[in-house]
Amino acid sequence: MRKNLRSHDLPLSVDKIGNGYALRLGTVRCDVNELEELLDRTLKEQGLGLSRFERLTALYKGDYLTDCDFRWGRMKREQLSGRYAEVLRRLCSFFKRNNLSAYAIECLHHVLAVAPDSEKDGRELMRLYSEGGNRSEAIKVFKQLERDVKERLDIGLEEETVRLYEEIVSSSGGRRER
Repeated sequence: MRKNLRSHDLPLSVDKIGNGYALRLGTVRCDVNELEELLDRTLKEQGLGLSRFERLTALYKGDYLTDCDFRWGRMKREQLSGRYAEVLRRLCSFFKRNNLSAYAIECLHHVLAVAPDSEKDGRELMRLYSEGGNRSEAIKVFKQLERDVKERLDIGLEEETVRLYEEIVSSSGGRRER
């Protein structure tokens, strides 16, 4: 492997450590390292804004090492997706405070892509759509949330979610379809 790395002029090295090996990246930057740094800075409320949101969503390509079934891979995957969702929630709050509801909505769509059974985030997205006069999208969110919660958890939606849906439907003069 070392010979192969040298022949391709890569700034990487392989070191033997105990019974295993470690790959030293040298000057190579790994996208997950950049993602983790941005997550840390955003969780500290540093650099909130549209460019941060765009960079984070460009870096987060989905679950980390989905084909890796090792415990460390699963733990890292859960940690990254949880931190990513939390950062998106903070960015959503930032966008709402700055009257940028379209970006707040986009943040919540990304959260629901990571945590599709998150009723709290689903309700917030429904509220944003409803407040913006887009009740049909709010209803679509409800129906998707209902499917995801049933499929993943095999339970019905929380009363608060159903009540919000009913308020949205009744305020639009529409009939209740479930």
